[in-house]
Amino acid sequence: MADATLYRADLTGAEFAGADLTRADLTATILVGADLTNADLTAATLDDADLTATVFTRATLANTLLTGSTWSRETVWPDEHLKAVVAAASTSVADGSFRVGELATAAVPDLP
Repeated sequence: MADATLYRADLTGAEFAGADLTRADLTATILVGADLTNADLTAATLDDADLTATVFTRATLANTLLTGSTWSRETVWPDEHLKAVVAAASTSVADGSFRVGELATAAVPDLP
């Protein structure tokens, strides 16, 4: 699925464990509860995506765009470092979720 365009797709609960989503355009995609464990999202675009309860365990998010995406406390990030960076770039939304401000993981120091 490298280079795929899934713009505005509803992928609620999708199983993408181990998927190659390199350079995929997931802009405004709904990934609520999706499993992206071990997925490669290098240079993917997740701008304005709904990442509520999405699982990114051991996923690669190098050079990934996250601007405007929403996430929840149930979202599982690949590691504590990225979780902290995303949290610092986010603001709370009235429904208890969070919205990421400007964030491209290429700008994150020490991100594998």
